Amino acid sequence: MARHLPIALTGLLLSASTSLGQICEVRLLASDGALGDQFGADVHLDGGVALIGAQNDAGSGGGPGHGAVYVNTLDAATGVWVETGRLQPAGLNDRSFFGSSIDRDGDRLVVGAPGDIGALGTQPGEAFVYVTADGGLTWSLEAVLAPSDGAARDGFGGTVAIDGDLILVGAESNDEGGNNAGAVYAFGYDGVAWTQTAKELPPSGVGGVGFGESVSLDGGLACLGGGSLSSGSQTGVVATYLVDAAGDLTFLELSQPSGLGIADFYGASTALEGGLLVAGASFDDDQGGNAGAAYIFRFDPTAMTFVLEDKVTSSSPVPQGRFGIECATDGSTVVVGASGLGAWSFLQSGSSWVPARFALPESVTSSTVVGEALAVDGDLLLMGDDRDRSVGFQVGASFLVNLSTPDLNGNGVNDLCESLGTIYCSPAIANSTGTYAKIEAGGSPFATDQLLALTTTDLPSFSFGYYLGSQTQGLVAGPGGSQGTLCLGGTIGRFISQVTDSGSAGQITIQVNLGALPPPLPTMVQAGESWNFQLWYRDVNPTVTSNFSDAVEIQYL
Repeated sequence: MARHLPIALTGLLLSASTSLGQICEVRLLASDGALGDQFGADVHLDGGVALIGAQNDAGSGGGPGHGAVYVNTLDAATGVWVETGRLQPAGLNDRSFFGSSIDRDGDRLVVGAPGDIGALGTQPGEAFVYVTADGGLTWSLEAVLAPSDGAARDGFGGTVAIDGDLILVGAESNDEGGNNAGAVYAFGYDGVAWTQTAKELPPSGVGGVGFGESVSLDGGLACLGGGSLSSGSQTGVVATYLVDAAGDLTFLELSQPSGLGIADFYGASTALEGGLLVAGASFDDDQGGNAGAAYIFRFDPTAMTFVLEDKVTSSSPVPQGRFGIECATDGSTVVVGASGLGAWSFLQSGSSWVPARFALPESVTSSTVVGEALAVDGDLLLMGDDRDRSVGFQVGASFLVNLSTPDLNGNGVNDLCESLGTIYCSPAIANSTGTYAKIEAGGSPFATDQLLALTTTDLPSFSFGYYLGSQTQGLVAGPGGSQGTLCLGGTIGRFISQVTDSGSAGQITIQVNLGALPPPLPTMVQAGESWNFQLWYRDVNPTVTSNFSDAVEIQYL
């Protein structure tokens, strides 16, 4: 049996040339990720551009919490996701937390920094507006937004939303309406500059704290979440508004569906697109203590109200799971996350919303909070996990998952991207790490899909290596002075065009082109054939030498 190890695909998109068009899990990491960066604190996905916040990223002086946003774009020619930029404006202070919140609309991007001292010198927070002229490949700073009356620790920038020439910025700890009651600021663009057009305090009847904990904006509608209809209870509420071209907000109604309980925190997360509103209630107790739920509404322009269509929960509710801690929608697909448990997508069927797919990245670490940062664009879901420890304590990672791929066993992973083959020649000879290099194959067992990824873990850091392939097994100890064992025989091909190093994570992954194998191997893998793969790599143990991983055999159908 093959080991079921993570297939961690850093910046790698796997796609089949057949009609399946499968996309396997893609793990995105910061090129300069460091301890505690929290890469994945917030995410945005649109048109082949993934924007990922690392709110604790150090500044140029090395101070904590300056924050940064990383830009990853899809190279359409190669199918590979590539980091193309890193945004970090000058003048940030320690614990500015730039990248805590991100939103994009077309050629503009807004990024929140809720701990930034700013020009006022009072640390109310700020928001930064960027523009792009090349579809999101590169971005330039256009404006810095600050509240007209900001006070210390208002949290301005903790949430942001942009639609056309209007930006909303939440300041959930603003005190004007009461201690930490919260507020939301609106900014409009007149073709020359961004100016503050409004400040919304909790509407009449809303008490509690944290109004503006979530802000959503689309198509002349705004939804502001947080607070409560009953002061102190934190049941939660969503206030809805009409937005005009001048950036003025006109209050419509308070949304609070029946059946909410004390401390359900309804509205702490919202998503709005095309008149479809999703509001999370992550402490809802209907499926168990704090298991969570989410509500889906649609705007009725005739009645000028949001009409509840459904209440959705996890297909496998877990007490303290906090389903609804994050919501995302592109107007047709709804995705709801649960802290550390993954995310569930829903599609409309008649008057109800039905579960379509569970998504949990295969390569998450045990400290995961995956599900707390989500973005969806069609079938592609981007999931941030700012506590991922794959390359260090809370460096963070983000994952791209195709929601349209099959998952018959319901574990959240594309079936065609799970482990393949049978491991043999294991354990291999130990290397300088004290353990042995472990190979794993992932992809499709059908030769015509041409879908194979090879990953080897537990390698020495920054060790160069390349894969070997053969249709024959063998057993040769110490070939050419190596410390390891060659487990292939017969005609052996070397994937020397894909020589790479293991990096700080001690891992090498490649995508194998099954239609163009390296000579002297046959040109293409055929159905009915059995193939074997192994990694050769450099090591210093204690002098410069080489070693081999164990091997995997795959029977192709």
